[in-house]
Formats: sequence, structure tokens, C-alpha cells
Amino acid sequence: MGKTKLSALQLYQQGAYQQALTIWESEITASEKKSQESEFYTPAAFAALKLGQNDKALIWLKKASYSPYVSDSTFLAMADIYQQKDNLSLEMLALQDYLNKFPQGTKKNQVNERLFDIYVESANWQLAEEKWNTLTAYQRSEESNLLSYFDVSQALMADIRCDSIAIELLQINSDQVIALNWLGKKYYRLAEDVYQKEMTAYDQNKTRKQYAHLLEQLDLITADFKKSLSYLKTSYEVVPDAKIALYLSYIYNRLDDKQKASYYGHLAE
Repeated sequence: MGKTKLSALQLYQQGAYQQALTIWESEITASEKKSQESEFYTPAAFAALKLGQNDKALIWLKKASYSPYVSDSTFLAMADIYQQKDNLSLEMLALQDYLNKFPQGTKKNQVNERLFDIYVESANWQLAEEKWNTLTAYQRSEESNLLSYFDVSQALMADIRCDSIAIELLQINSDQVIALNWLGKKYYRLAEDVYQKEMTAYDQNKTRKQYAHLLEQLDLITADFKKSLSYLKTSYEVVPDAKIALYLSYIYNRLDDKQKASYYGHLAE
């Protein structure tokens, strides 16, 4: 290791960032005068970052990214700067470059997770769907990531998968309102659709056989309304919401509990 490189690195490690930066900056200038790329682009960028000189750091990181001296830290630093600048698209590109150049990089798991977040935030649903499969088992079990994957699945109209994710979310957090509402509304729709269908069929054919069939179906319908009730009542207790109160009013009405139907109806107003 050259004396200049060593002394600058020692200064950096000692916290003398400006002195280290001055040495590296001089070395960069000398290399570029010879039309050569510098091995000090990334180290100089890190010293500049320590001094709050993000724009200068970004210039050198970009140069490093096109040089033989690029490292995984080059792209991570670029992504961090772009995140601070709230430039989602350039942060995404920097992280994608990291994975392309260093697919087995030590930070690949964190990079995959951040890219998943970016794809969700930017509504790139198909990319988010693909990226989900690269997350670790632990990352896929975290509530925040599951909520994001629930959004992805909703956007892609994968309702059956939404059911599974909602159940998994409730195993992690029994008060997870998004999951409670999804399952509550699901069972409400199932019950209400069958109720309307069976009542229409009976109105059109009022025979003993049709009535017996209606009674049989009403048992199943009632079971689904009660499932819906258990989810939505818990949801309302966690977060009182007029829209959920309205659902509860409808359900109690179907269960022939007029007093509670009226109570939640007033809460929905």
C-alpha cells in the first residue's frame, strides 16, 4: 500500500476527514490529468460525505461506478444520497446496479428489501411481486413487509392470496385492522350474496321444498355473517370507523338483532 494512500486512510480512520479528503482529492486530480481513472474516487466520496459535501461525493461516486475501482459500497453510498434527496428513481437504479455488479454482496438482503419497498411505493406492482420472492424468510414474515405484499396482491387482484396474507397478519398482530377488514368484508359479501340469491329464489318459487332449502342455506349464511361480525367488531374496537359501523349495522340486521343494528347505524351517521 502506497504511503499516500495509507496516510490518508489513517487520517480518515482518526476522524480527520478534511485532511484525508485533501490528499485524496489531490491524487484524483493528478490521475485525471493523465487521463486515468483514480482508485480514490470512493474513499474521497466517503470523506466528503462525512463533511456533509454530498454533491461532491456524488460526483466521485458516479465516476467510481464506471471505473475498475467500483465497490459495493459505491452503489450503497449513491443510493443513500438519492434517498436523502428523495429521488426514488435514481435510488432504485443505484440499488439495481449494486445487485447487477455484486449479486452476492454482503448487503444483498437489505438491498432486496429496500428495492421491494421502492417498487411498492412507486406502484411497480409486477416488479414488487418478483422482488418479494428474493426476500429472506424472516423479511417475508415481518408485519410491515406483509402489509406491503398485501397491497401488491390487491393491486394484482390476487384475492385468494390476500386471504392468506390477512390470516398470517392476524397471527402476528390480532388487532391488524387492514387484515380484519379484509376478512370481515369477505365473509359479509359471501353471506349477503347467498342471502340475496336464496331469498330471490324463494320469492319466485314458494314451495315447501324451496322453503326447506332456504332454511338450510340460512344456517350457512348466518355462520358467515357471524364470521364477518367477529372480524369487523374487533376492527371497530381497535379503530372506530363509521364505514365499519355501517357494516356492523347491516350484519346485526341480518342476524335479527334490531337493537344492535340501530346502535351501530347511529354510529355510522
